[in-house]
Amino acid sequence: MTDFVILTTSDQAVIPGGDTRTIHFRPVRSGNVTVRCTPAEWHVHSESGYLAQVNLFRPGKAQPLKSVKAKVGANPQQPVVLELTYPATDADLATAGDWTCEVFNWADVDISFVTEVSYFSTIPLAHKTASFDVELLNFVLAEAIADSGLSWHLQSSADAADTESLVSWSAAVADSLPDPWKGLTSYPFQLPDIPAGQQDIGIGTFTTIVFRLDNLDSDPAAPILAFISPSNGVPSLEVYLSFNTQNAKLVAIDSDVDIDKLGVEIDLESFRVQVEVLFDGTIRASTETTATARAVDALVTADVSGLVNGKIQDKVEDKIRLDPKVARAYLDQFFVALMRLGAQASIQQYSIDGNALVVNYTVPEPLPHPVPVPHPVPHPIAHGVERQ
Repeated sequence: MTDFVILTTSDQAVIPGGDTRTIHFRPVRSGNVTVRCTPAEWHVHSESGYLAQVNLFRPGKAQPLKSVKAKVGANPQQPVVLELTYPATDADLATAGDWTCEVFNWADVDISFVTEVSYFSTIPLAHKTASFDVELLNFVLAEAIADSGLSWHLQSSADAADTESLVSWSAAVADSLPDPWKGLTSYPFQLPDIPAGQQDIGIGTFTTIVFRLDNLDSDPAAPILAFISPSNGVPSLEVYLSFNTQNAKLVAIDSDVDIDKLGVEIDLESFRVQVEVLFDGTIRASTETTATARAVDALVTADVSGLVNGKIQDKVEDKIRLDPKVARAYLDQFFVALMRLGAQASIQQYSIDGNALVVNYTVPEPLPHPVPVPHPVPHPIAHGVERQ
């Protein structure tokens, strides 16, 4: 079955609260019509509780072919995206005229929306393959990450609105990011305080205790390790960042006993974050921690590395989890440029074959050049000319 180039109609506009914007487009071939709509704000007030709605119409039909509705986002760091897909048939395309996509703003405030409608053209695609040496790629990625200005600051808090933790990067990286992250140089998030029980620590006379992580920063002097590896058949980028623990503290802020008489402290001796970016767009994070609890008035210590690591790891992974489509779009953008596949290239799949990263991609087939038609030569007799 022949594949065809996907066309995209893009629209960006501020839609007043309670108002609708209509986007016109015209698919020319049967196949999926996909709409992806991203509001610039999602943590807003809405009397109805809904943020936005997208409706897809074809000419000659008053009812929408498909609709999607999204509620107001509860998490300020988790973008809301409205997506729908409709399999357009030849019967759908038989009625002439524009198709329309309606974006309705349910919120009580004006919001900027970016909407992309994708559909098939009649231009066939050519399937191609390219490869890149993994050892050289690891060197390129390590240099790229070192130049990215990537840094972390981790600090816990009790209030979900206190986004004290932060991942940041350079302005050059910000300019290259896809929407909705384009132009952003940091990502703030809240890391909860660390609760524990006496059974978790094993020393002290308390029953419950809450620790606060303070001033834990990635170490600018430590090299950032980055390399490509296979993960269940899917290539992944593994990045390791070491942290400077000299100024970091785990401070007891609450307990069922008097804090001043608690007599237990935790020393954070080492901390490292591993971020794994699978080439399907999935992002995972894990932490490696060495921490020791000690009784202030006695030579008693306990290894609490597992406790601290377990309380921080899940929260870090949850907070930095991005939409896989956004992460995959950035990966594709990077490799299209690195491997010089061409501006119209669309990557379909990544794999590792021996020491090579293999990329399967498509590009539009070149249109055939028209065969020149020779001009007819007039017959001499027909024009009253005799041959000599």
